Amino acid sequence: MNNQILMVDDEELVLRGYRRSLGEEFDLLTAKSVNEAIDILSNMENFISVVVSDMRMPGRDGLQLIRILADKYPDIVRIMLTGNFDQKTTVNAVNVGKVFRFLNKPCSMRVLRSTLIEAQSQFELTVIERDILENTVQGCIEILIELLSVIDPQGYVIALQAKKYVLEISKLIGFQDTWRISTAAILSQIGYATLPKELLHIYRDNYPEELSKQKVHVNISDLTKNLLQKIPRLESISELLEQIQDRSSTLTLEAEILSVALEISKAKKINAQVICDNANINSPEIIKQVFKILNDQQQAPENITRVDRVSILEIPSGAILKSDIYTQDDQLLIAAGHELTASTISRIQNFSNKINWSKEIKIETENSEIVTVGLV
Repeated sequence: MNNQILMVDDEELVLRGYRRSLGEEFDLLTAKSVNEAIDILSNMENFISVVVSDMRMPGRDGLQLIRILADKYPDIVRIMLTGNFDQKTTVNAVNVGKVFRFLNKPCSMRVLRSTLIEAQSQFELTVIERDILENTVQGCIEILIELLSVIDPQGYVIALQAKKYVLEISKLIGFQDTWRISTAAILSQIGYATLPKELLHIYRDNYPEELSKQKVHVNISDLTKNLLQKIPRLESISELLEQIQDRSSTLTLEAEILSVALEISKAKKINAQVICDNANINSPEIIKQVFKILNDQQQAPENITRVDRVSILEIPSGAILKSDIYTQDDQLLIAAGHELTASTISRIQNFSNKINWSKEIKIETENSEIVTVGLV
């Protein structure tokens, strides 16, 4: 776990005092300016737990550093040393930088030592709580996706494809912070899972005649929003999905990536210009990469080895379903494009006596072999 402490002060004598008095007990790094501190943070972010900064320094002051820390490195515990405790400084530091502790200069090493111990404990607590929350959120996401795969197989495949295109486009344009948009992509269809079965195909395929017959119009975007806003940390995902529904506003870069990824995934005919227009894309770089991706897909040669068949008891995890699986009463059970996870394979095995085996079922294994699935 991160345990280094960065001490920032423009006076070399002060930094030497820190190293001499605290260096044996704590793993210290020192910086003589805000700019030097930022350079250290950019290279050592994963190792620093606490930053102690003087307030008054030439050029950029401690408050500016605290603001940067709060924005880019929110887990790092922030301590400010100042010889001038004015109210405005205190309010700004608390409001903008969420400072853990103020210490008055000159500060005794005894007080500073005990404060550093408390700060490291606070850092550990913050990281533990964050990890618990992230694991809980990830668990909720996985449950929602699993429910979608059962209730709306077609929507599940759209969501998987959208996530794939989000990551591909992001990589091509150099957009690195993809957690929010990739999560939004995989959850984009979850609102459909709340619809009654008799309405799902109407809204999924957008039949205008049947939609006009509905006495109550269902807003899928609102259904998705209401579901996601109840889960911690997914409020921003809901906001991002809502943004791409607003055709009157200019989309942010990540919203454009998400919007065009969804359009590609839902398109029945591949036309790059139509897809970009429908997705409300203004970024020339995104448009360029969408054309490239779709053109490469159309020109890519099929390099697949065709082999015999496997039984439902031998389906390999991670394979991709290449054909729809229907029940004997012609209900879609699992849509083509579905990644076959352990739970999905269990569903196929459990529903084996309900599956319409007269329709050939094919999968693509991880080594690009096409395999027919059978009862035996």
